[in-house]
Amino acid sequence: FTSNLEFMAHKKMKMGWLEKQSKHFRIFRKRWIESYSGDKLCSYSKASSESPTEIIDLSGIHKAYKSNINTNEFIIAYFEDGSIKSRRFRASTIEKANKWISYFNQSIDNCEHSCSRCNKLDEQIMSK
Repeated sequence: FTSNLEFMAHKKMKMGWLEKQSKHFRIFRKRWIESYSGDKLCSYSKASSESPTEIIDLSGIHKAYKSNINTNEFIIAYFEDGSIKSRRFRASTIEKANKWISYFNQSIDNCEHSCSRCNKLDEQIMSK
């Protein structure tokens, strides 16, 4: 989003506190997460903040995965600029992590069959 007017044009679909792994330092930071219709995921350092610390374009989302490292962690894999990207999040409970995973996966047009491209992507994401 480039302005507050653009935020107002999209409906908040899901929101809550999660820990998000930073891209560069790989440390987890507590963030207020808001998911908007129109495939945007915004993170904020405070729930009352008006400017997001990051906006993730989820129009190319592939899948949300349960982490094999921590039961409260999940990974979102998405396509951006022709390559696959992923972001790792932690919820305070397993139940909350599962709700976020279900939320992301319910809006995805999954392959009706197990295609080799998807299987390869799944292996790459889970090995990170």
